[in-house]
Amino acid sequence: MNEKKNYITIGGKEYPFPKINFMAMCDLEERGFDIAQFTKKPLSCTACLLGYIMNTSTENACKALDKEIEAGGASRLGEITNALVELINESDFFRNMAKDETVENPTTE
Repeated sequence: MNEKKNYITIGGKEYPFPKINFMAMCDLEERGFDIAQFTKKPLSCTACLLGYIMNTSTENACKALDKEIEAGGASRLGEITNALVELINESDFFRNMAKDETVENPTTE
């Protein structure tokens, strides 16, 4: 059985996945990350999120991604992007945001 990885390896260094919560999303927005744009601008979003994980600028994350692509081609970029999408999809923050709960207002008699 495969154990889920809780880190991503970039340039031979393991970076642990951070907890994605409200504060993390605020930090990511400050960096220019817009989850609504992930399908329209996947490269920019990947670089921004990777920079957050690596605790570096988006520019430095782009440089690291260039090296990863140079070493592993498009398949390596796909691996990285898929890992980041999985991180987002499996985060408690986005799972909770996706809940479709209807809260009934109490009535007074």
